[in-house]
Amino acid sequence: MMKNLLLYSLCCASFFLLACEKKATVDDVVMMMTEAAGGAEKLQAVSDQRSTWDFKMQILHQDGGAEKPEGEMGEEEMAEAEMVAMPMTITYKRPDKIRFDFAEGEGGEVSISSAYDGNVAWEMNYGHVQQKSEMETKIDAEMAKTWVEGLLNYKEKGYTLELLPNEMMDERECMVLKSTDQNSYTQTYYIDAESHYIVRQAGDMLNMQKEMEPMYMAFANYEMVDGIAGPKYVALHKENGDLIWDATLKEMQYNTGVEDDGFAAPEMTMK
Repeated sequence: MMKNLLLYSLCCASFFLLACEKKATVDDVVMMMTEAAGGAEKLQAVSDQRSTWDFKMQILHQDGGAEKPEGEMGEEEMAEAEMVAMPMTITYKRPDKIRFDFAEGEGGEVSISSAYDGNVAWEMNYGHVQQKSEMETKIDAEMAKTWVEGLLNYKEKGYTLELLPNEMMDERECMVLKSTDQNSYTQTYYIDAESHYIVRQAGDMLNMQKEMEPMYMAFANYEMVDGIAGPKYVALHKENGDLIWDATLKEMQYNTGVEDDGFAAPEMTMK
């Protein structure tokens, strides 16, 4: 009798503990991601960030030396494409300024730039400068808004998050967050359930023709720099897995005194 009572008590206790176990919420997952990245205090202390990357993109070399980006290739041409190096520098300044510069080989001059100055988005291609479209500007603005802090304070940033069922990816369990911004653009984030690092971001993204296309970004080899964690490897893939570009981090610096002038557009040469 006593043995049966003991077993019954243990069963009741186990049931009670399971019933009281708190299921993770959206806010819980965002906090896990924030802590893994270095913590809210550390992230919010970043005034600016400058990083350099080994960047490689699929480029087709045609007869006569002309080059065509991967997004403009046909299926037969893709077989002749090669990864071409274009060293990249990314500069960010709080709260929402960001700039990308691509050079002509190691130590070469900058030939392509893209920036958002907190109000206007612009791009420069081999000396020709033009303002970006309204859609591109919105996308750049959202990117800048989350560049360092990620989804921290997502409600204030105008995001709606939905926690989806966990999924297995590359033999590891991932928590899944679906994000919708104030422009109704959606992205799905796959977060390693152990490290709490983002390993994949999927959704409609701009292709080389500046059209929205289902693609995904992969993130790997996270490393702490000055107490802040970030991926050392990033790659963009088509939905079918074909690689478009990849980038490997060379150097990361924080709070270097970046000036606002560095994000301003040169005189527009194209409208």
